[in-house]
Amino acid sequence: MQWLRASCAFDRAVASCFAPQDIGAYDLEASWSPRNNCPQRATALAPATRTLP
Repeated sequence: MQWLRASCAFDRAVASCFAPQDIGAYDLEASWSPRNNCPQRATALAPATRTLP
């Protein structure tokens, strides 16, 4: 459960790296819902994270 919570936090942190138009319909609040698979969503977004200078 701790891992799931950490994954949800990572999910939200990754999404915060994107501008609103990049996120599109991505719902940050819904990412905290136990009904959603947070680890999968975080993994799906991870490769797309921007590299900061």
